[in-house]
Amino acid sequence: MATRRIRNCPATAGFTLVEMLTVIAIIGILATLLLSVLATAKKKGRIAVCSSNLRQSLMAYEMYRQDFPRRPNDLGDLVKSRHLGDAQVLLCPEDRTRNWGQLVRPFGVEGLETLPYSYLHPMPWSDRDWGLLEREGGSAGLLVCQLHGVRRQRSSRPTMEDYEGLLLRGQVDGAVVKRQMYWEDPTGFGRESMGAQFATARMGAGRLPWRFFVDLPPGQNRPEE
Repeated sequence: MATRRIRNCPATAGFTLVEMLTVIAIIGILATLLLSVLATAKKKGRIAVCSSNLRQSLMAYEMYRQDFPRRPNDLGDLVKSRHLGDAQVLLCPEDRTRNWGQLVRPFGVEGLETLPYSYLHPMPWSDRDWGLLEREGGSAGLLVCQLHGVRRQRSSRPTMEDYEGLLLRGQVDGAVVKRQMYWEDPTGFGRESMGAQFATARMGAGRLPWRFFVDLPPGQNRPEE
């Protein structure tokens, strides 16, 4: 009688529940890291686009001043005079309103703008205030984007107090610099807050946010004034 050989068939290999959950958890972590990296890259990309917009606008402003013995009435003048070829340059990619600058109007002077724009600027300031700004030389700010900061409050009417943190400032010398601006003192060491400066710095036409355009407001960096 032939002996029947019995082969031991190995059990079918597979993942246990614990192994499957571990793999899913690892995939989830990797996906989260990837999304975070992509979000950071997109944010940096929008900052780069905005910085490029500011530089182009500053160049247009410089050419305008070479051709005319006066400052522009508004940013639209740079487009109307063809010193700035594309009006879209005046819009920050972070601007969901597509007209932040006109919605905010922080300077107490009604602007004459006919084109939508994102950037805050001092062109409607009085001659006296403009003169104080010009005394800063190349470091004086002309265009400011606050939309890359953190949204601190949501109001029915947009104001420049809605954002704080990162600020992009386009200067007379063509440089675009980064600054950190807070409406309250974030350090707790009693430094004068942006809100306090805005409330007390009455110059000419209205309350002017000097720290948007210069590092130290007039009167702090020039004791003789």
